[in-house]
This record gives sequence, C-alpha cells and structure tokens, in this order.
Amino acid sequence: RTWVEQESSYWILRDGKWLLNKLDDDEMAESAKKNACGTNLRLIDAAKEQAVLERGWATGTDCDNPNNRTSVNKYLKGDTAPQCPANGEYTYMPIGTKPRCSCPEHGNIY
Repeated sequence: RTWVEQESSYWILRDGKWLLNKLDDDEMAESAKKNACGTNLRLIDAAKEQAVLERGWATGTDCDNPNNRTSVNKYLKGDTAPQCPANGEYTYMPIGTKPRCSCPEHGNIY
C-alpha cells in the first residue's frame, strides 16, 4: 500500500487505483504534532553540528551533559531546547547520533 499525504487528506494506492481519503480533525492534529516534533529534532541536530564546528567536538561527545547541552542550545531560538508539542522530552544524544523524542509516536521520526 502506497500513500501520499496532503494538507487534510491523503491518497492511497489500492489495487492499482488511487483513492482519496480525508483526515479527521484528530488525525490532522496528530500529524501536525508529529511534523512539528520532526522539525524540532532537525533543529536540535543542526545546532549540534554548529557546536561541533565551534567547539571541535569528536564523534561520541555527550550532548546531554548539562554544559554541552548549554553549548548546543546557544544555536536554538531563545537559547533553549524546543518543546515537543505532545509534551515529550528531547534527548540530544552523542555527536554522530540523531536526537530523539520520548513520545512513542515521535521517538525516531527524524
């Protein structure tokens, strides 16, 4: 089964035919939260890359160490970690590993 998501609907390829399905409000809200969380994870990862360039950190440097986390946050809006829209907690992970969210729905979306 193949699908393509649009704003409030998605297309599913079933038996060689494309079918349009509408998302309900709950599905749209969850989809928006998941997309926002993925964006936050990408921002954290980009901030980690900036910290590597400035600080010369090696692969494996612990970015959840409070001092290192502060260095990473310097490259994020407000000098602080973004908030998961579903109240998850972000783990920055070591250099060379992508950040994660504690929400089961979002954990490894990036």
